[in-house]
Amino acid sequence: GGVSKVVMRGTKSIMQSSNALYVVDGVPMYSNANKVNGTEFSSKGNTEPIADINPEDIESMSVLKGASAAALYGSRAGNGVILITTKKGVEGKPRITYEGSYSVQKRYSYGMNRLNSQEYMNMVNLFGKENYLFINEQYPYGNVGYDGKWTPVFTSEQIANATTTDWLSYVLKTGQVNNQNLTVSGGSKTLRYYLGLNYYDEDGVVRNAGMQRYSLRTSISAQLFSFLKLTTIANLNHNKYSNSTVGGDTGNQGNSAAGSLYTAMNYPPYLAMYDNMGEYTIFGREPNPLAALEIRDESKQSSYYVNFALDIDIIKNMLSAKLLYGVNKENGKRSAYIPKDVYWGLVRKSRGSLGYNERQYETMEGTLSFRHKFWNMIDVNAVAGMGRYLDKGTGMTVSYQNANDMINDSNLAAADGPFSPTSYKYENEKRSQFLRASFDVLDRYVLTATLRR
Repeated sequence: GGVSKVVMRGTKSIMQSSNALYVVDGVPMYSNANKVNGTEFSSKGNTEPIADINPEDIESMSVLKGASAAALYGSRAGNGVILITTKKGVEGKPRITYEGSYSVQKRYSYGMNRLNSQEYMNMVNLFGKENYLFINEQYPYGNVGYDGKWTPVFTSEQIANATTTDWLSYVLKTGQVNNQNLTVSGGSKTLRYYLGLNYYDEDGVVRNAGMQRYSLRTSISAQLFSFLKLTTIANLNHNKYSNSTVGGDTGNQGNSAAGSLYTAMNYPPYLAMYDNMGEYTIFGREPNPLAALEIRDESKQSSYYVNFALDIDIIKNMLSAKLLYGVNKENGKRSAYIPKDVYWGLVRKSRGSLGYNERQYETMEGTLSFRHKFWNMIDVNAVAGMGRYLDKGTGMTVSYQNANDMINDSNLAAADGPFSPTSYKYENEKRSQFLRASFDVLDRYVLTATLRR
């Protein structure tokens, strides 16, 4: 469920670190920014357009860049274009296909052998003494002999009685992937259909990391008249994400807001889970790995995509027209919460963020295509068209503090605050006219011209 990034060599994305444009069945798709802008949390929960598509529904993928991409999609194609064509129904009897898989995933034993408590404590003492000798310029870092005043951090009794806590064993586990697909397709000369259902459930090897996806995709193609064909495509999906804390920095707070995996690899093995007061132990600025596991960070996204296309034969095998309308609407929610007994960001205090967003992208295009071979020498292929592209969205986030752990985001009014609300709203529209023509002379010389406004 992680965010993918596709960078094409030779595009401006190498410098700008931007992603390619995804076009699914002729309709551009844009990344959804499902973010919470609270000061305590990073911008997790972002999803890519392909996260809404079941791979089993994909018929083919191709890549465009340079002049060919710009000719079709203008300035939006500066980072390259990935064209995705989904499966359609084929003529024939109903065909039902089921494919299911269940996989187990385990962490790779990457050979990093962590010190046990005795080894760790002895190493701390050794470093402490060497550092004392260096600072005081005593032998072997100077000509003065050791004065015998250094005091070890750990006594021999503490070292002998220390127990070892394997922090990684509490953070890492065996994960699984459950993927189930069912498709139904078929049709006649005048009507073809395709239906795809998918359930995908992944439980990661880091605790609290997971993703679930439910998706339904349909495609119906009807030959209404000899010169007129209608194709409709619909995709519905619902995604749920458990955003585990893993890195060494969250919300630009350094290691004081490090994740469970990072702290489990750095936390001293001699420390117990809890101190004498029953609270999670603390090591310097870093939170306890088990405490980091109590942070709840969940995202949900629901979306639908509908595409209508009319293909019109004006002069058979020479002149045709196509009208396309597509709409992609997404709704996202993210809730993140830190309980009051978790030491995070150098304090023990309950904090949370609750955010919603909504985005809609519409594509309307009309094209006229001409193809003919003159005098059996010059093959002319030309396309002229115009399009309108509308992108609009709205969203809000409320960050809050001092909430009851049992209530958290269920009733924000019950929190003592302070509260930090933010919101946004935007709308932009592009209109485009384009002309593309190629002339193939004697199957040897090719001239292509493109104009786009």
